[in-house]
Amino acid sequence: MNTIPPTLELSEHAEIDALLCEAKALYRINCQQTLLLAEQAAAISAQYPAGAAFAALLIGQAQLILRGKDVALPLLRLALPKTAPWPNLHGECLLALGTCSQQDQPKLAFLYYLDALEVAISVQAYPVYADAYLGLGNLYVSLNDSQTGLHYLLQASEWADFSGDQDLCCKANIHLAAVLVQLQQFRLAEQVLLRAEQQLILPLRRNWQ
Repeated sequence: MNTIPPTLELSEHAEIDALLCEAKALYRINCQQTLLLAEQAAAISAQYPAGAAFAALLIGQAQLILRGKDVALPLLRLALPKTAPWPNLHGECLLALGTCSQQDQPKLAFLYYLDALEVAISVQAYPVYADAYLGLGNLYVSLNDSQTGLHYLLQASEWADFSGDQDLCCKANIHLAAVLVQLQQFRLAEQVLLRAEQQLILPLRRNWQ
């Protein structure tokens, strides 16, 4: 895992960068600590737009895990325009908004995921690309269209492999296996699950296990 997010540059704001790097690294393990560190960074980022944008995104992402979409949604909406100059951050914010909207506003979620794909393509942000396909796949599965969901989840798995993020690969394959079970493709589902088992890194990704 990179310790310095690609959206931030080393700068005179070393203290803020360090807080944000630590917050990002802890997101998959301890969202409460991510929230605390991001809030600290936000409080001292008034003259550092990139830091303020990243802190706002992390706060929204952490609250989505800790307190749910009703708390996270207004925070992520405020973060969205702040992240616009930094495509990687912007893509992640769009993904989080898609997740927030999936249950109550599936059409809006679909648009958020498409926007995230467009942003990801522009900068070759493969993890965002894979997560956007994952969101689209899960959205269709939630709408009882498992076949279309399978189409997107297959692409999510392929792009996750291309991203080189082992944890993302595991996540994509678990979701892919779930829809294969729904479609009664049990032998293939077993193969995908065995692959996911090899990729699983504990205690990472507690937010989706």
